[in-house]
Amino acid sequence: MKKLAFILLAAPLIVGCSKKTVTVVHYKTAFAEISPYSAQVELVSEPSLDPASSSATVFYENVRVTLLEKTAKPGKLVLQDYLNIGNSGVRCSLEVSTPLGSCRGAVVLPPPVSIERPDYGDTLPWGDVWVAWLRAVDATWYEPAINYTAYDAGRNWLGYADTHYVVIDTNVVIPVTFLRKIPGTAYVRTSISVYPHTGPRPGAETGNLYGDIRGFLLGTGSSGYNYFYVGTLPFGAGSAPPPRTSEEKRRVFLRRVYGI
Repeated sequence: MKKLAFILLAAPLIVGCSKKTVTVVHYKTAFAEISPYSAQVELVSEPSLDPASSSATVFYENVRVTLLEKTAKPGKLVLQDYLNIGNSGVRCSLEVSTPLGSCRGAVVLPPPVSIERPDYGDTLPWGDVWVAWLRAVDATWYEPAINYTAYDAGRNWLGYADTHYVVIDTNVVIPVTFLRKIPGTAYVRTSISVYPHTGPRPGAETGNLYGDIRGFLLGTGSSGYNYFYVGTLPFGAGSAPPPRTSEEKRRVFLRRVYGI
């Protein structure tokens, strides 16, 4: 997948004195995601932001939720909290206030994804795997996350691998070279989660958080989920699917495709 990057926005602050003028540049950008059950805002800045003086609030229908959990790291402040929206088609607004300025934006939450193929628990022969799902209303792009655990013919665990995609259409092809990249693999237990998104697609020139701090706000629906096997399974090899991608790992991927 082609790597995409964005240039962080810079806003100069001029400090004057009698002998010379010193320019201090404040780098600041925001990345936020609202789903039916949670909201998270990441503020990347130089200098770092003071958690006590920074806030983020989500509005939907007649509900107002201030994100109370704050995690400060060098150059980054994360604000997050749980929500209870639960329905698709709901318009959500976000307002952020910090000592370096403020921003706001809005998105609509798309409905969950329904995966059409492969069927749940299928065993497929070696080859490229075509995964397809139904289009989610309002979704502008999708984020398939693929995970697998690899085993040899004797059911010995060989390793684990995962990957993410940015997809505009409603299907993706998992190449067999990825599924068989661990030497000695006889079969893999594979899971796929597909997240629908509203908001700017990776590669867009502008975001949808406006104000002193510019950035990106995503509306994320509940993921479709399925698992299946690829390869030759020994007798009685079926068992629990591999774990799903963690939310933190997902957001690392999302920040990377937006260049944050």
